[in-house]
Amino acid sequence: MARRATLRHPFLAPSSWLARRPSRMATILPMARPASPATSRVGCARSAAGDQYIDTDAVFGVKSALITELTRHEPGIAPDGTSIDMPFYTASYDFVLAPISSE
Repeated sequence: MARRATLRHPFLAPSSWLARRPSRMATILPMARPASPATSRVGCARSAAGDQYIDTDAVFGVKSALITELTRHEPGIAPDGTSIDMPFYTASYDFVLAPISSE
């Protein structure tokens, strides 16, 4: 009932185990001087702008600051130099981390 009240879609598709969530691009960045092995990395999940589930994510995981525009490219050479014979997309995002304190 809560799902209906919040206008969210079900987490799982009725006929499969595939989650109906916005597409996400996960990024994990290493920390320069982690406080412990458990905090040696920081993760971030960016969502693709225009995704059909972006406004109704079942677990409220989309943050507007992490919505990323995708740029469509025709078949050709990808940024890594690979030749691709179908259209592809790229995304650009700047990560800004707080400076390390001198404590």
